[in-house]
Amino acid sequence: MKRVIRGLGAVAATTLIAGGMVVTMPGAASANNYGYRCKNWKDSSSRWSADCKVTRGKARTVAECSNKTHYGDWVGKGYWRFEGDCGKYALRATDIQWKA
Repeated sequence: MKRVIRGLGAVAATTLIAGGMVVTMPGAASANNYGYRCKNWKDSSSRWSADCKVTRGKARTVAECSNKTHYGDWVGKGYWRFEGDCGKYALRATDIQWKA
């Protein structure tokens, strides 16, 4: 799942690739085939956060800033506050990476 930030407002998008088709659903995905669920997404022009539960595997945050991409530490099962901060640079997109 990748959330793309457009302009000053935030627009969330969940993209699924099924049989060569790209389907985009608005809003943050709370149910997915990955081992995590997130809610309470918040973002601004330079920061983002979400409350997440990792149920299996490991997950980490990604903040794509106008100057570089920041990666969080891999975390395992449990409840986590995921966040990213671009400082004085613009936040372009957010993501959570997951691995089994």
